[in-house]
Amino acid sequence: MDATNITLSNTSIAYQAIQTMTSAYKTLYRAAVDSQPNPHAAWELNFIEQMRRLREARHMTQTDLAKILKSYGLPWHQQTVQKVENGERPVRLNEAYLIARTFGVDVMSMTESSAPSDRAIRYAVDQLRARSGTRASALNDTLGEWLTDVEAYAAALVERLPAHAETAADLDPVTRWGMAWAIKALTAIEASLEAWRDLTAIEGAATPAHLDNDPEILPGPGADVLSVLSDWRDRFGDDDTMRAAGTDPGDLYAQFPSEAT
Repeated sequence: MDATNITLSNTSIAYQAIQTMTSAYKTLYRAAVDSQPNPHAAWELNFIEQMRRLREARHMTQTDLAKILKSYGLPWHQQTVQKVENGERPVRLNEAYLIARTFGVDVMSMTESSAPSDRAIRYAVDQLRARSGTRASALNDTLGEWLTDVEAYAAALVERLPAHAETAADLDPVTRWGMAWAIKALTAIEASLEAWRDLTAIEGAATPAHLDNDPEILPGPGADVLSVLSDWRDRFGDDDTMRAAGTDPGDLYAQFPSEAT
């Protein structure tokens, strides 16, 4: 073997030794890094736990959550949610923000560490908020159906209203009695709408505009009915009519002017 071959052989051996040492160093370095506490690991684990818990509290499937996030422009699928919840995929900052927004919370609350008892009360609050949204939806459906009934009642009362009527003094006793019921219905509509607004606020959804500013948020024929009944209350709601509208329904029913035909 000539000197050139010996030199090449020695160089190859030295290179292999360096590669082996480098690989060993990388292994030792990685082990040392992995042994150090990662201050971000707890945040990530807490976020994943909160994400799964909030989703389940709202009875949402992984597919449901993926569809909502996709509507925000994220390329998420059921498998994406599954990988995140299994710790197989990290969550980017913009994704974390939209996930928190979906559940009506902030990112910080989803990353905080807390004691088991603290997590229990937070879970109870999450359940309360989720159920409030469910009740708000049910109330909205019920209110929509009832407003159809109120609309039919208002149509019947219109048939008795004199064309020239401007105040309660222009109404006959039966029509005035019927007007008290219309005002009572209006009061119930306003109370129901306010309850619906409060429930949606507890859920964390966008707070609807106040009924005075945006009556169109009422379901079904609500906006038209609200407008008619509000006008009647302004025109015909004198002290006697308002007092009658505020009485117990049974007592008001008993006050029907029997002498009228």
